[in-house]
Amino acid sequence: MCDESMDGVHPHDEGRIDPESSGPDGVVWSESLDDPKRATGHAPAVPGGGEIRAGAGPLEGRYDLLDVLGVGGMGVVRVGRDRHLGRELAVKLMKRELVGQPRAERRFLDEARIKSRLQHPAIPPVYELVANSELGPFFTMKLVEGQTLEALLKDLQGSGEDRPRLLRILERVSQGVAHAHEQGIVHLDLSTKNVMVDPRDDLVQVMDWGLARDVNEAVAGGGAGPGQGHPARAQKAAGGTPGFMAPEVLLGRPAHTPADVFALGSILCRILTGRPAYAFRSPQDLLRQAAESGFGLALVGDARGRLLELRVAAEAAGEAEEARLIALAFESIDPEPANRPADAKAFGARLATYLGDSDRRRRDAEVELRAAKAREAADRRRRRMAYAAMAAALVAIATGGGALVAADRRARRDEADVREAVALAQARFDEATRGGPGEGFAWDRAREAAARADHVARRVPTRRDLARQVDAMAAVAQRGWRLHRLAARLDEARLAEAASVRDGHFDSGPKLDGYAAAFAEAGVPFGSTPVAEIIALLQGAGHAQDIAAALDDWEIESADAPFHADLIAVAEAIDPACNDVRRCIRGRDAEALIALVRAEGAGRIPVSGMRLVAQALQGFGRRPLAAPLLEEAIARGPGDFWLNHELGVALLHADPPRPDEAVRYLTAARSLRPTSPGVRLNLGNALARAGRTKEAESEYRAAIHLQPEYGEAHFNLGYLLEDLNRLAEAEASYREAIRHRPKSASAQSALGLLLLANRRVDEAVKHLRIAVGLDPGDAKAHVNLGNGLNAQGSTADAEASYHAAIERDPGLAGAYSNLASLMQKRGSVGEAEAMYRRAADLAPGLSEARQGLGQTLKALGRLEEAERELAEAVRLDPKDAGSRFDLADLLARRGQSVGAEKYYREAIKLQPAFAEAHCNLGQLLRLEGRFREALEELRIGHAQGSARPDWPYPSARWVKACEALTGLEGRLPALLSGAEHPRDNAERLLLGELCYDLKRFVDAADFYGDALRLDPELGADRGPQYRYNAACAALRAATDVPGGADRAALRARAYDWLRLELKAWKVVATGPEPNAKSTVDDALRYWKEDPDLTAVRDKAAVPALPDEERASWRAFWSEVDGLLREVAGRDGEGGV
Repeated sequence: MCDESMDGVHPHDEGRIDPESSGPDGVVWSESLDDPKRATGHAPAVPGGGEIRAGAGPLEGRYDLLDVLGVGGMGVVRVGRDRHLGRELAVKLMKRELVGQPRAERRFLDEARIKSRLQHPAIPPVYELVANSELGPFFTMKLVEGQTLEALLKDLQGSGEDRPRLLRILERVSQGVAHAHEQGIVHLDLSTKNVMVDPRDDLVQVMDWGLARDVNEAVAGGGAGPGQGHPARAQKAAGGTPGFMAPEVLLGRPAHTPADVFALGSILCRILTGRPAYAFRSPQDLLRQAAESGFGLALVGDARGRLLELRVAAEAAGEAEEARLIALAFESIDPEPANRPADAKAFGARLATYLGDSDRRRRDAEVELRAAKAREAADRRRRRMAYAAMAAALVAIATGGGALVAADRRARRDEADVREAVALAQARFDEATRGGPGEGFAWDRAREAAARADHVARRVPTRRDLARQVDAMAAVAQRGWRLHRLAARLDEARLAEAASVRDGHFDSGPKLDGYAAAFAEAGVPFGSTPVAEIIALLQGAGHAQDIAAALDDWEIESADAPFHADLIAVAEAIDPACNDVRRCIRGRDAEALIALVRAEGAGRIPVSGMRLVAQALQGFGRRPLAAPLLEEAIARGPGDFWLNHELGVALLHADPPRPDEAVRYLTAARSLRPTSPGVRLNLGNALARAGRTKEAESEYRAAIHLQPEYGEAHFNLGYLLEDLNRLAEAEASYREAIRHRPKSASAQSALGLLLLANRRVDEAVKHLRIAVGLDPGDAKAHVNLGNGLNAQGSTADAEASYHAAIERDPGLAGAYSNLASLMQKRGSVGEAEAMYRRAADLAPGLSEARQGLGQTLKALGRLEEAERELAEAVRLDPKDAGSRFDLADLLARRGQSVGAEKYYREAIKLQPAFAEAHCNLGQLLRLEGRFREALEELRIGHAQGSARPDWPYPSARWVKACEALTGLEGRLPALLSGAEHPRDNAERLLLGELCYDLKRFVDAADFYGDALRLDPELGADRGPQYRYNAACAALRAATDVPGGADRAALRARAYDWLRLELKAWKVVATGPEPNAKSTVDDALRYWKEDPDLTAVRDKAAVPALPDEERASWRAFWSEVDGLLREVAGRDGEGGV
């Protein structure tokens, strides 16, 4: 029976080829979380966090867990040692009893993610966040040394002399908080206990961001405070520090940047008066007060009174600047947020103004004091000169014999000074030559000690041997200092490359300029210094390998430089161990390079050489081989930025890719260079491949923040957002990518495909054409353009694009698959089958090829083969709704309603807006007599599909018919008994459908027959095909009735109706409609597979018919095959 379910028109893409994510060869960033404090002063003691197992082995195979630093409400902070980078850091682990609680885990992870957005010297960075580990979520961060501001205040005990220092510390705190405010983050728990101070330089770290909130997200959710509407709940939720928390936070009201200003004001109040903005006896007492009216004013009344007294006194003394400072504290702790400075930036600006004025006054006072002291000293000198003149004569008498004794004493003392100075210089020299982290400082001290020894030695001209020793030492110290400085400058230049990206790669311009400047500063500029002189300076130096590595890098990127040969000569002279490697690389001999590494053994090649080899292998297209070499190198240099970065990128390109490991090394690179947009991009790529899409998005956005014109970051963000089905945002990102890189074929192609998926076909074709124009050799770009042209109706141009793709890449399976789809649509099913099979051979895992092949085989009537191919397509792509739709449609046509319903429902689950699947499921349920379920699905499908301008289904008629069937079902007994009669022919047709669906086939044939007899023109309608449905009902009835004569009569009625149908289809086949032959081909091939016609069609059934009937039916099917040959241009496949 013709049920009008439509197949082959679902909206899934056929063989879509997306451009690969383009971007630089590696790049990205992150930050910190709850803050580790290693107190060296008076930090409070912490309980011992026994819930974390000690000595249980490294966490995630990387972090050894050591001492407990602190235990909070949600987590435990421990000292950790990073085995990869060889450094100590802090590890915050979620409390074991909270692991597995979604709300707690979300809050724990949110804390990390919020802090990871903040990058400022006053905010400790987060290095890595792991959402799932054997101990639950954890994150790593900088290990902070120092003491809390509270401990420092207690140590100083209110000393007025230290107030400028404390205000400077507060200024730095406000700068860090201002940075957070600029990112839309409020801290909500600032206090003197949550600020760490390094006593060596007074650098600060703002800690404990556990209550921090994103103001924008909070506003979207209805508030920004840690609790809402009730003080007790608010305080419980906040868990913050009373004395510094703003009244609105305590009351559970929305809290924004002025809440942090209150905390800054309270710290200032603590500095000025010795106490914070308020105090309390107990939390219960504070909460009781919070419930009373006028709470805010009462809370800070005492502090504001103290400040007011100080302000009056300052104004009375004429100290205007002091009065303004006190006013800042007074306003900042105002109970009303609107009366405070707007944010930390405004607070900090006013504090900085005070400090600037204070510094100027102090400098003026110092100048005046020095002038007074100078005048006093001049007076003393005049008096001494007078006394000296009177004593001169007396002194001359006594000088004779004592002079010789004094001279000898001075000589012995001077020689001892020389020996002491030389010994110190030698010690400093030995310290510097040992190298280590403080090498640069050690060479500075060696130079100073040598200079002092030289100065002292000149006082003893008789000890020329010591003078020569000092001269030699000074020369060596000067050379050591020059070489250390040169190596440091070269390293800075190499790192400068990571600072920005240009044309999809790290910008090497600043690096090359830095290399040239470093050698010029060392006094041996390339291009004007003889090679022998440069070699003489560098050869045998402790930094020779590092310097040679920079020269190798410079040489590779400066092939056209006039001093290119000099770079090679110097590198080979000062680092001969890597010369064989260099020759293989210059000869671009990948095989020889691999053989050399294997013969030498990776452990015998210097780290600089290993990095050189890895870079060369990546350049030779042998990326998978680079990863093992870099892993060997990084074991010897775990803190090297470029090794971590390049290993992360190599792992992304390994076979198979290792994205989880790539994330670790790229995270390490980010922690070493957090402001590199390229590193952040590559970390985003790794996170995306690891399925950590939210973190990937954060890294892409960070890359854009660091370099807004970074086209690749916009592109990769768009690609991620499209994958997350955030299509409007994805389109905006693609357009930004094109704005910054208009010649990016990948961005043009990606935007075109997105527009095509949104049925904005003409716009899509425009961008897809641009992509092909930008990169004519890209076969995938031609396939994408073919898809657009096909959707536009330009099938000839689409076919040409697919052929162009195959010409450029004969192994591109998607091109064959899409070309096959085009051929299938125009009726060349034999060619389509061959193309689909070619695509499946090239890419056995390409589900689109299997799906298309299944559709083609179905069109050829090879239903069992078609079912196998469609089932394979479903297996290959478990998330594709389209292949499930096609399989369901095939099973429905084969009468396998249970399987069909299953796959229709699976398709809808994967794609809830799949209107065609809803409608076809509704039609299937209707045929099963499940009218109410059918009506629900049909209504959903119609509502979704009718909103589309190209909606092909007559779903409004189906809904109306199903509604009518649902109503008629109750009247059917009366209509069948004759107690009621059909109201009109339309109702007779509906009764025919109803009886067929209820398996009352004799009644269905009678109702259809009556309607056709009363209005013969109904049979001419090619849409609903009432005659065909009547024939199907009659043939199904013929298998149910007991009498042979009745069966024969029913088959005869069916034969007459089918004859009329065949005649009508012959007229259509010769008509002017553009798709007439295809329409006829589809209809007649459906006859060849319709289960309703089995009894008069199949080879096993026809011989059982009476002789006269058998001959008539065979003649009928011969005519059907003849018409099929005529419309399809190929031999038919007989039905009997």
